[in-house]
Amino acid sequence: MAAHPYRVWSGLGERPTVSSPFAAYEVQNARTLRRGNVRARALAAMKSVGGTGGSDAHYLEEVGRAATIVDDGSTESEVLEALARGRTRAEGNDRGAGASMRYVTKAVGEWMLRGFRRI
Repeated sequence: MAAHPYRVWSGLGERPTVSSPFAAYEVQNARTLRRGNVRARALAAMKSVGGTGGSDAHYLEEVGRAATIVDDGSTESEVLEALARGRTRAEGNDRGAGASMRYVTKAVGEWMLRGFRRI
């Protein structure tokens, strides 16, 4: 699964996402801005791959803010099959203004500690 392909600072990026054989792209990430999630959803549809959602929680209050919904799968193999066939949907929230301020402060601080290098 290609995690948050369009997130600024820590996203996988479009080129690595499409050049690798992922069965699914993360299309709803609660720590990603709405435009990044919209772009990821469009890319997954264009490439005919499954979509996933995840809260990507770094803090307790973020747990469960986005999820992957699998209507027909109760075993690991059934869930993987549903992902491969695009029979999942992602639901949840995008990152809002308050979370953006917290995220940017954290991300810039970490970036500075890494000597201004990407992850």
